[in-house]
Amino acid sequence: MPNPNHPTKGSRTTVEPIKDEKTLTSIKKLLASNPRDLLLFTLGINNGLSAGDLLALKVGQLRNLKVRAPLLVREGKTGKTNMRIRNKSNLKALETYLKAYRPNDEAPLFASKKGGALTVGSVNALIKTWCRTASLKGNYGSHSLRKTFSFHKRTRHGVS
Repeated sequence: MPNPNHPTKGSRTTVEPIKDEKTLTSIKKLLASNPRDLLLFTLGINNGLSAGDLLALKVGQLRNLKVRAPLLVREGKTGKTNMRIRNKSNLKALETYLKAYRPNDEAPLFASKKGGALTVGSVNALIKTWCRTASLKGNYGSHSLRKTFSFHKRTRHGVS
């Protein structure tokens, strides 16, 4: 008998963006005591990168960047190199993370407690937990961060 909590093989599951600004703020407050998770959430909703591309980042790629400085990221799915602009929110979360963990430049930006980088599956579980804690109804996962970025770009700035 299939597990009702998992999609059947070959089917797709859609996730939603986090549309409410107050919810974004409450999730950031929830994550304030965990610099790694706060950085993951902040970069995810402010850059539009896929979870896999975020998890491939190394500390050295971000360590000395300034606000509005370009960050070149090669997208894993398309192979395209895109430039992402960081903002003050990203910079503050990054500084807090670097002070707390003091990682070397070759370390994955989002290290797992077990060693190595977090996986997309573990990020998916984290985001589901954060959204449930914030009392969001609906389905949320790792792709919700990218969708949140796109939703707010479109609704606030009219960018397609």
